[in-house]
Amino acid sequence: YGGRAILLRQYPALEKRLITRELEILAHMHEAAKARNVDFYAFIIPFRVQCLKAGLLDKDKYDYQKPNRILRDFFKGRDIPCLDFLQLYDQMERKTVRAFYYHKDMHWTVAGHRHAAEALTRFLRCCNLSLRLLAVSRLLAVELFLKALGVAAERECLQWGEDARVAQGSRRPEQRGLLEQAA
Repeated sequence: YGGRAILLRQYPALEKRLITRELEILAHMHEAAKARNVDFYAFIIPFRVQCLKAGLLDKDKYDYQKPNRILRDFFKGRDIPCLDFLQLYDQMERKTVRAFYYHKDMHWTVAGHRHAAEALTRFLRCCNLSLRLLAVSRLLAVELFLKALGVAAERECLQWGEDARVAQGSRRPEQRGLLEQAA
């Protein structure tokens, strides 16, 4: 689910129950991973409104960082390495972050997927260098997976964008070149 209710400073009863249930599910997932000796990492991807419309929200009523803060506190309490993209985005120029999301859509663009793959790679390297949990070959497999994910997502985004532009009768030259490279 999504929407502005998750950003309220004071949650209504239903929102509180939903958050409690989501944290219970995350705890169960973490316990299942630990029981199987599987590394568990958390990646928090913000809603578009959190990144690009936060300044428009009534600050007395809304806290655009609240859902992410709840999750970060939960993960910290369980010693789960966590990467919160909102924290990264808050340090970047708004124009750059805007390029990560489609204008009338909540999904990432090619640039958003590329940035995510690079950030996740750096994050996993950092975690694994400091914690020394994964073997080099396993880290390489994760890195290759992230690169493949980035390429696959890039192709899908480009194709989706191409389909939308064809339907609208427009096509940007720089994306024509990217589409050819991805194919």
